[in-house]
This record gives sequence, C-alpha cells and structure tokens, in this order.
Amino acid sequence: MAFRLRRVGVRFVVVVLALAAGRATAWTKDDVLNVLEVQELKIHNAAGKLSARLGTDTSGSSVLEFFDAGGALVFCVRADDGGGSSISPNDRAGKARIRLSVERDGRAAFQVHQPSGKGRFEVIASEDGGVEQQIVDGRGTRRIATRVTKEGAAESALYHAEGPAAIVNRVDGNGRPSETLYDSHGRARVSIGIDDSGTSSISVHNASGKDAVAITASPQGRPCLCLKDEEGRARLLVSLGKDGSPGIILLNEKGVATARLTSATEGKSELVMTDEKGEVRMCLGVDSHGAPLMLMKQQSAP
Repeated sequence: MAFRLRRVGVRFVVVVLALAAGRATAWTKDDVLNVLEVQELKIHNAAGKLSARLGTDTSGSSVLEFFDAGGALVFCVRADDGGGSSISPNDRAGKARIRLSVERDGRAAFQVHQPSGKGRFEVIASEDGGVEQQIVDGRGTRRIATRVTKEGAAESALYHAEGPAAIVNRVDGNGRPSETLYDSHGRARVSIGIDDSGTSSISVHNASGKDAVAITASPQGRPCLCLKDEEGRARLLVSLGKDGSPGIILLNEKGVATARLTSATEGKSELVMTDEKGEVRMCLGVDSHGAPLMLMKQQSAP
C-alpha cells in the first residue's frame, strides 16, 4: 500500500481506521494526523482476508467496497467523475440486487434486481419533476410502467412480452381520462375516452390506425354509432335524437348524406334520398296519422 502523510488545518482521526480493522490501540495526541492521503486503502480481517477497500476502479470512479468472509463483494458505494453516485448492496454471489443512485443527468433512481440482473423493479425521479416506475421481466423486457409527467399527466401501461405497449391508461393535466389498446405490433386498435365536453367515446381502429367504428354518447345521453371506410371516412351513422327518435344516415365518400331514415317518437317516419350534391330527390314516409307520403323532385338544372 503506497501512501504519504502530511499535516493541514483539518484533523483526521486515524483511530477510526484502526477500529475498522479490528484493532483497538491507544493513540496519543502526537499520533493524531491531520490528513491521510493514499492511492488505495485495504482493510483485512483477523484471518488476513480482505474486508474493505477504498480506492478507484478501472473507469476511474471512486469506490468504497465491503466484502464478506468468503471474499464476495457485498456492498459498494461509487462516485464517478461525471457527477453520478450510487449505493449497491449485493447478494452472496456478489451480484447487485439493490441500487440507489443519482445519475449524471440528475435523475434519482431506486432499483431492485433479480439474481440474473435482467428482471428488476425501478423508480426514477427526473429533475423536471416527472416520476416513473417500471417492472422488467427476467428477459429484460419492460412489462409494466407508471409515470407522472411534469405537466401533471398520470399514465400507466402494460406491455406485450415482445416489447410494444398493450394497454395504456392516461389522465392528462386537465383531467381527461383515456385508454388505448394496442396489438402486438404496437398499433392502436381500440381507444376509450371522455373529452372536455363530457362526451364519452369508443373507437375501434383498423390495422392502418384509422377509425373503423366510433361510438359516442353526449352528456345529455344522445348516443351515436359511426361506421367508417378504410380511409377513416364516415359512411354510416346510427343515432338517437333529443326526443329519442332513431335515425340512420348513409354517406358517400365525400361525406354527403345520400339517404336518411328516421322514425319519430310520435309515429312519423320518413326515408329521404339525396343526390351527390346533397339535394333531396325523393322522400317517402308515413305521417303521425298513418297516411303515406311520397315526394319526388327533379334534378336541378346545371
């Protein structure tokens, strides 16, 4: 062990090192040194085996290590040149099982590891106020994650064994809740949510990520079913009016309603047909007295 001693203004009690080494020695005033400078300090037990080491590792980080009677590393305190630091208790095999750290980017982290080192539970707090919690399986794949962003949004996610998210629940900073289900390729297939107006909705997406089916219900209780084509364009609407009257609307690819079927609560019903410009061409119906109605209109001149 290479070392040198020098005196400066701050007292350093060397008796602590002696006690840590298992030796109780009477020290006089002249034996008390101000500063102890070493490149590496090793402490051995009564059997001559290494119990602790203070020094640096191959990366240049400062380390304080403690060993069991068999020589396995059981506890390590580390500080690197980049500002990161960590504390790691190890198991009897010398593998890190718990890690408490402050990373170079300012994140504070707490991790609990499986013996393999792959599976873990971790909590991370970033400098910007965000907090995240993750559970990783024995293959090293993230399976569960929860987080709160600096904007106040809360989010939880479950992941497929292959890695992509399977279910994501979210409440944004304004209190709007939503849930999205993904397939094994990471494509959103079902979305559930409530918007600012209080309207609740369920959307079913196709493999391209575009809406195929949308179901909504307004705060007043008016439901609507919308079927869409492969491009996400509405083609069929089924809804109830304010008075509970059901209605069905057919739309062309331009979004123009070409057919409308309604049935009023008081018994009146009608079928309205329009051209591609939305102009009514034919109307069939039954009035509230049961009398049939029919109206045909010629196409307007260009």
